[in-house]
Amino acid sequence: MFRFQKWHQRYQDFMYEHGRFRLILDYSVTFIVAVVAAFMFAYSFRGLITTTDPEADALITGGASGLAQILTLATQLLRLFPQVEAKTFQAIFYFTLNVPLFFLAYRGIGKRFAVFSVINVIFTSLFIQIIPIGWLSIIDISADMLGRALFAGLLAGVGSSLCFRFEFSGGGLDVVTYYIANHKSTSVGKYQIGFNAVILAVYTTLTIIKEGSGIGALNSFLYTLVYFFTNGRVIDALNMRNKKAQMQIITSQVGLPKVILANVPHSCTVVNAQGGFSGEPRLIIYTVVSSFEVKKIAQLVRKVDPKSFIDVSYGHQVYGRFFIKPIK
Repeated sequence: MFRFQKWHQRYQDFMYEHGRFRLILDYSVTFIVAVVAAFMFAYSFRGLITTTDPEADALITGGASGLAQILTLATQLLRLFPQVEAKTFQAIFYFTLNVPLFFLAYRGIGKRFAVFSVINVIFTSLFIQIIPIGWLSIIDISADMLGRALFAGLLAGVGSSLCFRFEFSGGGLDVVTYYIANHKSTSVGKYQIGFNAVILAVYTTLTIIKEGSGIGALNSFLYTLVYFFTNGRVIDALNMRNKKAQMQIITSQVGLPKVILANVPHSCTVVNAQGGFSGEPRLIIYTVVSSFEVKKIAQLVRKVDPKSFIDVSYGHQVYGRFFIKPIK
């Protein structure tokens, strides 16, 4: 354990001294994650949302890909360009719908966020078109609607969470929900569920018109709800940026509050107290931090005062001034 901490400190020192290398490494890793997440989105859509079995009912994905599904279904109803495959329409509509959202990402969130979101969307559109059918049939659960809904929600949710972890998005409504959640300092998944409900209603209506029967459309509707719920819950569980934690620190070190303020961008409240057993003076330090900062602060506090007592409570919403690191 000590050796690991020693190597970790050396790594941190090296990165601090070599800023250009750190930037190149950060961009390279983020690019790889963007491509991996794009493949997860595309495979989820081609292999689980829709399948290689033409008789299987399709699920309805959300966001820009859901809108692309609606437009693709509309072109089929209107018999426009019948020689063009549905997956090609899906890729074209998916990319086109994301174009105006890139401007929102660039102006309202950050340049780096927008650039890697574009990269992710380009590769997602490409993978939707080129993933071989043989890859999609390695695990064939096209007849199991519940299994498809659960695994599609899990796969897409992990993909979105990877994007959020490296501070970009999968495009589409991810940009909108990330923008809203970032400005309101709350969880992301619930906004996606609300937006996707509208897409679900429109797609279901068009499917009934196309099939002339509501049986298949109702089947897709019900299992898509499972997909939306799974996707939203996975995102909320893995997206740590918008989660908050209250830390209650009991210590005898009067200088500890200043140490905390010097290392994290959050203030704290200090209450004078007395130890119940020892009768000695104590300080109770209250602070609210982002979830990913809890471990850092706990290690800092234990280093300054090994006898400190720390209580952590996780919450969902904070009212008032709370610093969130800006997206680049």
